[in-house]
Amino acid sequence: MKYQMSFKNPKRQVGVSLIIVLLLLLIITLLGLASLRGVLMEERMTASQADRGLSFQAAEQALRVAEFRAATHPPFPASGACVDGLCPPPVSTDIDRWDVAATWTGTASTVINLGNAAQTRYIIEWMRNPGRPDGRWPDNADDCTVSGDVSAEATCNDWSQRYRVSVRSVEAGRSAVILQSSIVAP
Repeated sequence: MKYQMSFKNPKRQVGVSLIIVLLLLLIITLLGLASLRGVLMEERMTASQADRGLSFQAAEQALRVAEFRAATHPPFPASGACVDGLCPPPVSTDIDRWDVAATWTGTASTVINLGNAAQTRYIIEWMRNPGRPDGRWPDNADDCTVSGDVSAEATCNDWSQRYRVSVRSVEAGRSAVILQSSIVAP
């Protein structure tokens, strides 16, 4: 027995190849859309990483500017709010200033224009020694001697001021970086 294809009713076979081609086209389109979605996600991740890098560089540069300003011993307010980026000694019962959003607005912080799109601000906090009227700290505790008289203060060879510098940089409203450093200035 021989098997043969019947060509008696050719109208039944019209359009089968069209349906197969359309199904293949649909599958290829879905694969293309899936790969496009992956590419777009990778592009967003790369842009975010670039924004964070620029924001970090701006924050690091502003940190150096603020550290230099702190080393010049600018006049700090005795108490109250921060003014022009200079903050009075922190109170132990308060929330850290750098962790409060209001600190980074208005006149509390100082704006640094670094020539890029990042919005960069800093605050300098005076870490005053509450045990001394001038607020200074001994540089090396081994150099200090205390007499038996309670009213007499310790005699030390070197004294310094201490500051905490906080910098916040936001690149294009998407990536924020906060850096901090502690400064010991003679």
